[in-house]
Amino acid sequence: MQTFAQLQNNNWVFGAACWLNFNTTPPATTASGISAVEGCAVISNKRTGDLMFYTDGVRIYNSLHLQMPNGGNVGTDIQHDCVQSSLIVPSPSDTNRYYVFTLDNTASTGCLRYSIVDMTLASGYGDVLPDYKAVPIDSNFTEALTSVNVCNTVWIATIKRGNNDFCLYKLDENGINTTPVISPKGYPRGSNGTTCIKISRDKQRLAIATYNGAGNISYVALHDIDLRTGRIYNGVVIDTAIGRYEFYNCEFSPNGKRLFVTMHTSWQVAQYDVSLPTPDDILKSRTIVGKTATQIGGLQMGPDNCIYIAYYNSVFMDKIVNTDLMSPGCKYYSKALLFAPPSTVKLGLPQLVFNMEHMGPISTENTHDSTICFTNRVTLRAEKGHGTYIWSNPGNADTLNVVSSGKYWVKAIDSCFERTDTFNLTIQPYQDIDIGNDTIICEGVNTKLRNSYANVPGTQFLWSTGSTDSVVTINQKGKYWLTINIGDCFVSDTINIATKPFPVVNIGNDTTICVGTDIMLHCNPQNPGVKYLWSTGSISEQTQTHGPGTYTLTVNDKDCKTDDNITIGYMPAPYISLGDDVDTCYPEGVSLPNGLIKGVGYSFLWNTGSTDSVLNVNKPGFYKVQLTNVCGVATDSMTFTQHSCNIWFPNAFTPNGDGRNDFLRLLGDVKNVVRFDVMIYNRWGQQVYRSSNPYDGWDGTQKGQPCETGTYYFMLRVLYNRKEEVMKGGIELVR
Repeated sequence: MQTFAQLQNNNWVFGAACWLNFNTTPPATTASGISAVEGCAVISNKRTGDLMFYTDGVRIYNSLHLQMPNGGNVGTDIQHDCVQSSLIVPSPSDTNRYYVFTLDNTASTGCLRYSIVDMTLASGYGDVLPDYKAVPIDSNFTEALTSVNVCNTVWIATIKRGNNDFCLYKLDENGINTTPVISPKGYPRGSNGTTCIKISRDKQRLAIATYNGAGNISYVALHDIDLRTGRIYNGVVIDTAIGRYEFYNCEFSPNGKRLFVTMHTSWQVAQYDVSLPTPDDILKSRTIVGKTATQIGGLQMGPDNCIYIAYYNSVFMDKIVNTDLMSPGCKYYSKALLFAPPSTVKLGLPQLVFNMEHMGPISTENTHDSTICFTNRVTLRAEKGHGTYIWSNPGNADTLNVVSSGKYWVKAIDSCFERTDTFNLTIQPYQDIDIGNDTIICEGVNTKLRNSYANVPGTQFLWSTGSTDSVVTINQKGKYWLTINIGDCFVSDTINIATKPFPVVNIGNDTTICVGTDIMLHCNPQNPGVKYLWSTGSISEQTQTHGPGTYTLTVNDKDCKTDDNITIGYMPAPYISLGDDVDTCYPEGVSLPNGLIKGVGYSFLWNTGSTDSVLNVNKPGFYKVQLTNVCGVATDSMTFTQHSCNIWFPNAFTPNGDGRNDFLRLLGDVKNVVRFDVMIYNRWGQQVYRSSNPYDGWDGTQKGQPCETGTYYFMLRVLYNRKEEVMKGGIELVR
């Protein structure tokens, strides 16, 4: 069976910014950096499933969705409309390198090229080797391109235009052999370019779907393949469509017995039973399993063994499940996947990446000359993952149970090699060792594993953790074993440790409430049977607050405890002061509020209709604001006046005899004042000074005696610039 590395294919990047991630169940849809109408290819890390890089047949992008530094112009399919424009193949000789094959579309030269990506470059994000970029192999090919491997040899398969020969290029540890193995088709029908090629997982059969064959005949054909020689033979046509462009893409089921084909003109997916003996039988088995909502495109087998179908300019993809079964056993689901903008599905889906088979010798465990103690039965275990096993006793699995001493052998057979291991086994009577029953522990909590031989002198211990102590401490889930050695005999016991997660406790974010109020705190939903303990003493899933402070909840789920706390603060009622009334020079303005603001989460409403937090005032008048939050409403007001400032009256003076600011008098353009009268009063309303001479000034005395330091008030009438004006306000006398 063709071995596809499931994790290597766990990310599909295709269409217009589509990214389908199979690392989750169901697969997640998100956006990428690609823009390809048809062909593309992508590869993920075979161990982690993380995205490594992808290509649209012209550029190569890294896992950050950025073009690799030397990743441009690896192909010339600039319209991105070659059916199978690109292919990624792991290097047979270097696990850090990957071959990227590109193919031009049918309107171009049909040139096949290759580049090599080295993942050690560009800080581990990969780059194209300068000497191995867009290296041409040959031209005049159709749009068909795929690969198949046997052991560590890869065959790159494509089809020539015109004579329609299959061309298979060999890639191995020596690199790419640019002299192809050529196999003519076994039937006369050709292809003008738009053709898809797929190979079954058992590597026995090859299928092509031709969209626009010569003479306007579209067709589907099956062939056999010999991976030892790279030759294609026994070609038969199983379906045709005359006078229309029809068969666009194809895909085998996992068992290779069913073939699915997209029908471009009729927007349908057909299924064929290709296990039947003749082309006529296969054609009669054709069943329409589904129909798309618009122009149909590619179909591809996913890591979950479901087939996914693309259709043009859609945000949806369809899906077929149970693909090894003929309809109605297989099920077709329309709009099974949805992409969000900016992603849009086009026609093409990415080519799959295969996994290299292991080429080294096999190894086995418990298959060597051994004495097995303390048991009545022995399980012999060969290395997993080989194709066929043959034991000296009846058995063809990778394990064999035996109950008696004797000579045994096992043979492991793969497509590339076979190995036989022969050994003598001695079984001693059974004795017991006990490291406890399977159990559950809290995640990350240290637990000691003990055993019944812990105090037996002369006993040697080996735990699966590598410890040689009689007791071992663990804190993770898994299967743990202990092997003890008493003399020449060994015996083991195994315990399965499961972990129980600590409760996830959330009683909310820190918050504030209005002074004088309390709230009910709730715990998020928990497993049945958990125990609650609040810092208030409550043992239910909720508690009432009693003033500001920090509240704590402990949730105990069978001795797995988690705390969460919340701090409650008090929110004051709103308060606002706009400041004193303002009298200023025209055209000066003022920004309100000009005083104190208290509270949080508030909103403003001015008597002007404004809801801004700051009001710029430049016209005389009465201004009022309403400040609101969840805890109440506060208001304040002020009066704004303006006067001409070509003349002005100071608001403070210092009559201390130092010769500076000793008199309070009218300032500015005094010579042009026509009429003037000023009166100054103390805080009890007594007049302390009056003058009608604009050049006179108050020296801060009353009846020859110095006045007290403090605030005084003035009222001034003045005729200036043909305008009579009244000024009034406060004055600070400072000594």
